[in-house]
Amino acid sequence: MNPHILLTNDDGISSHGLAVLRDAVDGLGEITTIAPATNTSGVARSITISRPLSLNKAVFGGGWEGIACNGTPSDCVRVGFLGTEAPLPALVLSGINLGSNMGSDVSYSGTVGAALEAALRGCPAVAFSVASRHPQWLEEAAAVVRGVTEAVLTRGLPPSTVLNVNLPDAPLEGLRRVIPVQ
Repeated sequence: MNPHILLTNDDGISSHGLAVLRDAVDGLGEITTIAPATNTSGVARSITISRPLSLNKAVFGGGWEGIACNGTPSDCVRVGFLGTEAPLPALVLSGINLGSNMGSDVSYSGTVGAALEAALRGCPAVAFSVASRHPQWLEEAAAVVRGVTEAVLTRGLPPSTVLNVNLPDAPLEGLRRVIPVQ
């Protein structure tokens, strides 16, 4: 049985990073994308409580279908765990965020916040970011994203575990290797 994978981000449904993430994990499972309708960077784990959320079908990237939510990344994960739009996820992938999420930035990141929301629900999650707001090598990062995702799907992660993966904005040939999760 194919695992169900939920994709989200904080840069919005039209972000190039989300399209690269979707391309990278194609074929690894049943994939649902629920992402903010607009850029919601820096919202951490905030949720919407003052108005109803709306969900609209959206096409992004190279023609992928997804759902645009007028809320935060955590709202998107919460909607995913309602099970009304798709089966409950076995893995949540957030990103690829345009800009790194390291140090104190992690506490503000909607990308990491979405992964933490999944972890609170007992689901393993990976937050992916690239170390540039205007990356030149984002498509090459897809190979690393796929490799990390395959390793997580094959080896598993403990429930409620979040991996925060920051990718360099560099050609793939310049990377020595990715050290697998032990």
